[in-house]
Amino acid sequence: MKKLGVLSFILLTFLLAACQQETQGSSEISAKELESRLGDAKILDVRTMAEYDSGHVPGAELLPLQEIEANPSSYESLARTETYYIICQSGNRSSQAVALLEEQGFENLVNVTGGMNEWQGEIEK
Repeated sequence: MKKLGVLSFILLTFLLAACQQETQGSSEISAKELESRLGDAKILDVRTMAEYDSGHVPGAELLPLQEIEANPSSYESLARTETYYIICQSGNRSSQAVALLEEQGFENLVNVTGGMNEWQGEIEK
């Protein structure tokens, strides 16, 4: 019985370590939390140009998900160790963009959950 407990503990430790490693480097915040960080935040808006032009978070840089997928030069100028807040309309495309950019060596990406649907702050056009 004691061996089973030790074995379970070791298995649980490995599972927790694997989960932690999988999410290392990226995180999530709400649109409301992003509002409080606007001063220093580097924001990448991964929506289409038409969506971006209809209104975006002040200071956000447009980098459409389609460009990230099709054209690696679209993000070459971005520092891979900088913290970037990734936003879209709902949080789905931004989550995809985070995964794609992490595969390219970006280390500090933050997905904005709820995206522009949840954004209540000022909007730039």
